[in-house]
Amino acid sequence: AEGQPVTVRPAGDGPVRFLGRVEVAQGFRRAEGTEKTYVAEVTGQVAAVAVDWGRTRLVIEGLQPVKSVEEVEAGVGRWFHDPEAGRLYVNYQGTAFEPEHTIHVLRDSQGLHVSGSWLVVEGLTLAGFAANGVTVEGAEQVTLRDLRVSQCGYAWGAAMNLYQNNRA
Repeated sequence: AEGQPVTVRPAGDGPVRFLGRVEVAQGFRRAEGTEKTYVAEVTGQVAAVAVDWGRTRLVIEGLQPVKSVEEVEAGVGRWFHDPEAGRLYVNYQGTAFEPEHTIHVLRDSQGLHVSGSWLVVEGLTLAGFAANGVTVEGAEQVTLRDLRVSQCGYAWGAAMNLYQNNRA
């Protein structure tokens, strides 16, 4: 209620961390019958796929999801995940694919989603989410304070997304 917001903060002195699942996909091989599509065994949910240039530690480019394996072959920077077969298909750089790049598979899309009103969130750390570290949506009188957000918004999104809010 107004004047009495709910406050979410760490209980002790240590940090509270929300960590997305980011994996480095290895073992890519050229998909049979293709020239530019590579495939690796990847099971479970995939939220996004991103690439490192020259094996740096900084992910700088998210790849574009498409709806079929055929669409992957049609353009650079595309990916398709087939969860039933447990395979990830990517089209990036054609030849010399794996030696020059590292592929990151992001499993979680959002760290913290706030939709309630009259809320204070402080002192949390969020890292490694594909879409947004924090999303505040359709809320009123929400305060975010002393948050640390890193490595979020790889393929789309941002560290923080404020959407249709009143006085966030």
